[in-house]
Amino acid sequence: MACYPRMACDDTTHAPLPLELSPEEIGEGMLVDIRPKLEAKGEPPQREVPIVSRESKLPELAQSLDGKPLILMCRTGRRSLEAAVRLRAAGHGNVCSLKGGVRALNAFLEEASK
Repeated sequence: MACYPRMACDDTTHAPLPLELSPEEIGEGMLVDIRPKLEAKGEPPQREVPIVSRESKLPELAQSLDGKPLILMCRTGRRSLEAAVRLRAAGHGNVCSLKGGVRALNAFLEEASK
């Protein structure tokens, strides 16, 4: 399968990067919390995650990752998905959203620690 020009590709399979990744699929991607800082403090992720609450900073961050996925997250995944769609449309193919957001990540980490 050929890679699409606006989508990052997995180096081994050359498959396009999906628009959403589950917590199990994060891999080497950089996870970024896009919620406002006050909201992020109210329900923090159970792992260290940088907070980038200004969407205008995300294109520069996406370019700095040399094609590795920039995985956006919010509380439930809705806002991060919308932001990922906008960034993909602007040509940043390595951007995707964490499916289920912080809630899914925390549930996954809690289950994995048992």
